[in-house]
Amino acid sequence: MTAAAFEAAVREAGREFYDREYFGRGEKAGDDVEDLGEKFITAPGSFTVYTLEEGQVAAPTLTREGDSVHLARLDSTRAKDPKELTPTVHNGYRSRVRGTAFQEIGARLFRGDSAWMTERLGLEWPTREARAAEDAAAAAAAEAAD
Repeated sequence: MTAAAFEAAVREAGREFYDREYFGRGEKAGDDVEDLGEKFITAPGSFTVYTLEEGQVAAPTLTREGDSVHLARLDSTRAKDPKELTPTVHNGYRSRVRGTAFQEIGARLFRGDSAWMTERLGLEWPTREARAAEDAAAAAAAEAAD
């Protein structure tokens, strides 16, 4: 949904429309903020907005007080300015990337039934081999029936 279509639908429904130019995940609003939109986007639990695709509208969210409901639309995303990253955040990102890479390598190579492990250790998989033989026989029978 486009930004203009979203705003028109909100206003047509007689609701208040709030447009926040950009708000980075984890940014904090001041304690004296009176604007409901600002309070909503900074409230714990509202970060589902950051899981949306660009242009997608989130499911209605009840405020913590339970007195109003908010709809949010993610217009666009952008990378955080690297100058704003603290060493702790940078190290966290690096650790996450490294951990993901190790998991992917482990899944490809060291799973007990991987081709790499089977070949190197000379493993035999009787159940798998029997299933493969059954599948091949069924495929041959289906081909012969055609």
